[in-house]
Amino acid sequence: GHISDHKIASSHWVQDQGPDVESYFGFIEADRDPLCKRAEYEAFVAVVDKEKSKRFGDLVAKAPSLLKEFPWEDEFHAEKFVSPDFTSLHIVSFVSSGEIAIGCSSRLVRR
Repeated sequence: GHISDHKIASSHWVQDQGPDVESYFGFIEADRDPLCKRAEYEAFVAVVDKEKSKRFGDLVAKAPSLLKEFPWEDEFHAEKFVSPDFTSLHIVSFVSSGEIAIGCSSRLVRR
């Protein structure tokens, strides 16, 4: 597909906060390409674990005060904490054109 279509779809995916069912289809991981130019096609459909997502959301809400307790100098703290939209997922289906990633930026498993 065209990179412009991928960017538009990615933008919609990022803006979709708190869905019950999450899905993504596209060229995502470029881990195997030394130049990080060619990506593997991946697609998934997942159901959101609302209870676990809420617990992680509570932790994210406490993050600004928790970060102040970390044992490093102020210069290593970001000026402003940007809260992520954390969602715990149960994968229903996953396909890939290459290797299967076990997690974001993790080692890969050969099929």
